[in-house]
Amino acid sequence: MLWQFLSLNAAVAEQNPAGNVVSLVVTAVVSATVFSALITGLVQFIMNRRNSRITERKNAIDAESDLVTRYKDAAAEERAAKESAVRTIKELLGDSREQVEVLKGTVDALNNTIRLMENLNTTQRDIIDQLTTDRDKTQAALERAEARIETQKAQLLQKQEEIQKLLEQTRTREDAARIALATFGTDEDVVD
Repeated sequence: MLWQFLSLNAAVAEQNPAGNVVSLVVTAVVSATVFSALITGLVQFIMNRRNSRITERKNAIDAESDLVTRYKDAAAEERAAKESAVRTIKELLGDSREQVEVLKGTVDALNNTIRLMENLNTTQRDIIDQLTTDRDKTQAALERAEARIETQKAQLLQKQEEIQKLLEQTRTREDAARIALATFGTDEDVVD
């Protein structure tokens, strides 16, 4: 581009030699200014591109670093939550095992109590049967004893009547006592 501009100025200078020097100076100053502006612009463009790439990389690295940090924090929180859950489950499992042992002990105690009650029930039935038999025998003996008492009362009344008759006949108490003594064996057995 610069060469095209210079060759254009050279063509103009051949046609007008007086304006050639001025034109050449103006052209050189303008060309140098434009050329330096172009070079400066190009350098700035390249520097800006480089700086923007560096900034983009830095931002990308920072974003990745932030993302990695967030992932690490989230992973740490999740790990802590899972460890806490595992601890809680282990504690619950331990408590459940203790409850199972306590319940097994209770079941064993209840089974032993049931067996004891069954044995006691059998023993109680045997005792009740024995007591019922003893009661029936005692009732029968009582009835026989009451019957003997009634018989003996009747005999006693009969003997007392006999004694009374004898007393009336003999009118002596000594004779009645002697007859009672002979009949019963003692004076105290005589019923008044």
